[in-house]
Amino acid sequence: MNVRRDLMGEQPVLSAISAPELDADAFLPVHPGAAAFFNGTQASFMDRYGNVIYLTPMVLGALASVFAAAWRFLAVRSQDGAANVMEVVCNMLERIRQANDEAALSALELELDKLLRDRVACATADEVGTFEMTMLVSSAQRLDHLIHFRRTRLSESAGVDPEMATAALFAGAGARSSRQQDAGQLLPG
Repeated sequence: MNVRRDLMGEQPVLSAISAPELDADAFLPVHPGAAAFFNGTQASFMDRYGNVIYLTPMVLGALASVFAAAWRFLAVRSQDGAANVMEVVCNMLERIRQANDEAALSALELELDKLLRDRVACATADEVGTFEMTMLVSSAQRLDHLIHFRRTRLSESAGVDPEMATAALFAGAGARSSRQQDAGQLLPG
């Protein structure tokens, strides 16, 4: 409409152009978009869709949180594995205390190694929680210390120097260790 003043000098017919009647009862009704433009009430994109753009991620995030909480509450993951592992570890404590020879201790060590390998494989598949793995590693350290203590006690009762027995256990350049030899005796070949 501002350009109309400039063009009226060149084209006098343009002086007859005026703003349309915006009343609802006008002879020729104005298109709603044109009426919004002339009234200055046009809504921008963000005015129209800003709330939807803002609220949609919030609603989806809340739904995802509710779904995750329900998933965790329903305990979709099995907790039997953790109870079984801790039962095995507790049984191993008593078996270590009752072991009477090196072969039994070596067999218990191999069993503990297999248990740890299996649980680490489960942990890489996200079937085991961090707390369970921490508890298992702590228990494994306790069992290792108990096995070492029992070996020391057995070698002392046999009249062997414990330091020499430990050195002989881990010695063997090119030869199999006594742990592997004992495992070979226990496992069918």
